[in-house]
Order: sequence, then C-alpha cells, then structure tokens
Amino acid sequence: QTAIVTSNSLDTGSAAALRLDSTWSYSEPDTIITYRAGDTISGGLTWTRPIRLGGFQVQRNFALRPDLVTLPLPNVSGSAAVPSTVDVYVNNVRTISQDVSSGPFRISNIPIFTGDGEARVVVRDASGRETETTLPFIVSSKLLRQGLSDYSIEAGFPRLFYGNQSDDYSKRPVGSASVRYGLSDPVTLEAHGEGAAGFGNAGFGALYGVKTLGLFSAAVSGSWYKGSMGAQPYLAFETQLFGMSLNASTQRTFANYNDLASVTAQPLFLSPQINQVASFQSFINSTALPNILGLTQAVSLKPARALDRISIGMPAPLVGGSINLGYAHVDDGLIGRSQIVSASYTRPILENGSFYVTAYGDLDHRKNAGIFAGISVPFGDDITASVGASRDQNGTYMAADISKPLTEEPGSYGWRLRDVEGGGDLMQRTASLGYRANEGQAQVSATQSKAGVNGSAQLDGAVVAAGGGVFITNRIDDAFAVVDAGAPNVDVLYENRVVAQTNGAGKAIVPTLRAYQSNKLSIDPRNLPVNASIDTTQEVLKPQDRAGVVVDFGIRTDMHSAIVILHDHDGHPLQAGLRGSSGAGKEFFVGHMGRAYIVDLASRNVVTVRRPDGACRAAFDYAPRGDRQVVIGPVTCQ
Repeated sequence: QTAIVTSNSLDTGSAAALRLDSTWSYSEPDTIITYRAGDTISGGLTWTRPIRLGGFQVQRNFALRPDLVTLPLPNVSGSAAVPSTVDVYVNNVRTISQDVSSGPFRISNIPIFTGDGEARVVVRDASGRETETTLPFIVSSKLLRQGLSDYSIEAGFPRLFYGNQSDDYSKRPVGSASVRYGLSDPVTLEAHGEGAAGFGNAGFGALYGVKTLGLFSAAVSGSWYKGSMGAQPYLAFETQLFGMSLNASTQRTFANYNDLASVTAQPLFLSPQINQVASFQSFINSTALPNILGLTQAVSLKPARALDRISIGMPAPLVGGSINLGYAHVDDGLIGRSQIVSASYTRPILENGSFYVTAYGDLDHRKNAGIFAGISVPFGDDITASVGASRDQNGTYMAADISKPLTEEPGSYGWRLRDVEGGGDLMQRTASLGYRANEGQAQVSATQSKAGVNGSAQLDGAVVAAGGGVFITNRIDDAFAVVDAGAPNVDVLYENRVVAQTNGAGKAIVPTLRAYQSNKLSIDPRNLPVNASIDTTQEVLKPQDRAGVVVDFGIRTDMHSAIVILHDHDGHPLQAGLRGSSGAGKEFFVGHMGRAYIVDLASRNVVTVRRPDGACRAAFDYAPRGDRQVVIGPVTCQ
C-alpha cells in the first residue's frame, strides 16, 4: 500500500490523504511467474502504450531468477588438430581462455553484455602455433534466447487521474496481453492484444539480429473502435559498429487508430486563463466557461500521427571525448508538429572530471532553442563540484554546485550547496544537509530567492515489527533481514560493509537486501563477550520480494564455559591434540599448554581425556563470573 498524507494539500490547503497503489502480489521463482491483484500497470512492448488499471495480472518475472540468462549470447566453434588453448577476444580484450582437446570444439555463452561486432578466436597448440579466425556477433537485451517466452496478461478497470484522485476508475472492464517468444537466437516474435466493449486492438512484430549489421525491429497493429478502423506500423534499427552507435525508429498511425490509453482516458483541456489541466466534466461545470470558451485546447489522447527518432553516438578522436547527435519528429495531429534537433559533446578532463556542452532547437518553432555547457570535477571524500552556463529564449543563466552524497553506511552525512543566477532576475540559492543513522535518514534544507527565504525538514525511514522486536530503520524498498547476534554493540556487515549495530537486545535490522539474489550477511565478533559461543560469523541468504528474514548466528552467552588447564600426574601439561568429553557429553580438544575450552559445565564436573596409553579423568568445580572468562587449573588428569 502506498499513499501520500499531508497537512497542507495543494488542492484545498488543508489536511488530506491521497491513495496511490494497493496491490497484493505472489511470486513463484520455480515458474518465474508473479501474480498481482489490485493496482498495477499493464504489460507492453516498444510499440504499445501501457495503462494503469485495477484488477488482476499474471506476468513472467525474470527478476525472480537473476541467474537465468535471458538474452542469446554468441557461441564460437571450430576444430583443433591437437590439444590446444582457445582464446576469445572481444574489442581486443580477452574474455575467455579455455583448454580444448583435439577435434571439434564449441564455446557457449561468451560474456558480452550488448552490442554487435566481431570476435577474434585464437587457437594455440602446445608448440605455440596460432590459428586465428574472426566471427561476427550481435547481442541485445531486446532479444530472447531460443525457446524462452515472456508474457503479461491483465484484466480490470482503467485507473483515471492517478496521483490526483484516490479512487477514480473507469466503469468499463478491459483486458490486454503481451507475448514475446524466442523463435531462434537471432529472431524474437512479439504479439499484443487489448480490448473492451466496442473496442479491439491487435498487433504482431518481430526482432531480427543480423550479425555484423545490427538489430531490426518491425511491427504492425490495427484497431477497431465504434465502427471505424485504423493502423499503426513501426520500424526500428540499432547498431554499434567501429565505436559508433546508431538508433533509429519510426512510427505512424493511419485513419482512426486507437488503443486502450486513448479510449479509456477522459478528455483533457488546457485553459490558458485558468492555467490548469481539467477533466472534461470539471471543465463543463467550471464557472469560468463563458470567459474561456473558444480559447481552450484539447490535449490529444491518441497515439501520435508521426513519431520519428534518430540518435548517433561516436567518438571524437581528434579532440577527445564523444559526440552525440539527435533528431525527434512528433506530430500528434492536434496541437501541431515539432522537429527537435540536438548535439552534445562530452570529454574527460583532469583526472576524473568531465566537460559537456549541448545545443538544441525546434525546426518548427525557432524560438525554442538553447545551449548549455558545464564542467564537473570530483574531489576526495566523494565530493563533486560543477559549474555551468545556459542560454535560451528567456535569457542567460549561470549555475554552480558542490555536493557530497549520502552513503549507505550509518553515520554517513551528505551536503549540497547550489547557486543559480541569471536573466529575468532569477536567483536561487540552496543549502542542504543530510545524515543517515541506524534509525533512518534526516535532511534539512534552506532556499533563498527573490521572494525570500524558506526552509524544509524531512525524515525518511521505516518501522518494522519482526523477529521478536520493533525496529525503526531506513527506508525499505525490497527485502530486509533481522539479525540476532546475541549481544549488544556488535557490528553487522552487508557485503563486507558495516551497515548496522545491534541494540541492547543483541538484534539489528538490515533494510537493503536484494530479493531472490545471494546476500552475504556477517558480524564482527570483536565486540562479543569473551564467554560467548558462536556457530558462524557469516550467512548467505536469498529472501523473497519485499519479505523479511530472521538470521540467528547462534551466539550464546549462557554457555557455562571455562578454560581448563589439564596436567598429567607428573605435573606436565597434557599433549596438544588429545580429545576428551565432559560428563554432559560435550566433546573438546586439548590445546597448547594443556588448555581445553569446555562448555555446559555444572557446579561439579568430571572430564575424560583419551591418551595413547589409556584414558585419564579430571575433576573440578565451576562457578560463573558474569561476562568474564573463567580459567580453572591446573587440574590433574589421572
């Protein structure tokens, strides 16, 4: 459940509560499926528009299996005349080195994250003779491995005015489904369908990875709504060659094409006079209607008539750094057309700093143009300083910023100073300070502008009741763990970083675990009492999504333990390495100088030590001394 509760609503100025999402979900890692009931977002593809709805959803969730490789990775094959070593180089970096026997060989799943190009395969025999071949490859996260499927199926009632109203749903039930299937490693098929009373939409698409060339995508969909039909084609291409990346796509709609987003959402109207976006019903009921009639502008809800995008990224070897060029053409069929072009240049400076400059403009609205540039330089202790300048139709602006972000460790602090000055008498100076404790995160800030000075304070955290205790901790967005270390003031480490310290009850909470992945939790035993007994100092666990796990390290401080110094009848320490047992049946070893650590002792004890020449027995009394280590002896074993 998520909601916003405020004492000063933007709408009424009084206390109010705004519900966001109410969802129940259940996940099955074995089948990689998540079930949801309540508020959710429909599944979608590159050429579709998801919507929010309240209802039911069944969805393939690859996040449940982080170990599963979903995209097709390249394979190399060949033949070796004699036993040899095969090295695979990608971008002149050796990614795999593997010994192969004589005869045909095949190396699968070469670790390449994304992109396309060529891999060099070098086969080297025992005499050092090399044979080199070049094989093309393409890797994209948009492709599915052969035989793998991905889908999302949902049905319910569309959510309206999300973020403005708590419980506004359309009264018309709708349904949608999206499916992806890896037909082969280079080919992935897609399909999407959605419908409601008097409306239907269906489409099919495919992605084809061409080695040495790039990834092609194509789709076509059609709709039927209130007796009229429409169509939407989609084409895209992306590639990475010789250090240059290219992404291009085009999408068109013809006739009366609609989707669920356009047929279920209420019409919106922009009013220049009242400077707000209103629903059709509130617009009709507005007392300002006579004054603004004829000056309103309907906001298009249909997919754009035309949507074209091109982006090119390339290195700039002569001046260093990289250049990115972009073009976007949008025609929504109602407000008008825009053609936005942009160009940016970035390059590293100093040791780890960067310089950037970006210019943009709208070819159809020449006044909508601007340029901004800046320099960012990191210093020690994670401090970063930056300065920049920008100019657009409203004037010229200068900005300076220096900041140190918060880290995940308790006790860390962060701060930021920012100053923006420029045209139109703009002045905005901000200072903020944040601190993270075991109990949560606090932040205070102050802002100075032409209107005056204002400030704010924020607390961010969570309250958890689990593991036999109630904890105030940092915000929890995924899984968490309650650690029982059995003693206070013990440091708890997550992935070898100190993230918490146990309270007076010997417990601590770690709020940042990753669901369905391996999480290593450990404790630092240096602050444990000397009489504590511990089974392990490290655990690896895989919690479920948004679930809590109790981790008990098996620490006991009521062991009634002691170090007993054992001597033979001649007064010499017993030999190290001998084994023995107590009257309570607890096994122990004799260590250096005849010292043995024995647990579960009674007030009167008899222990037996097995020696090469026969067993001997020793008797002694025991009395605990709080958290101090008890040492007894020397005791004669005879």
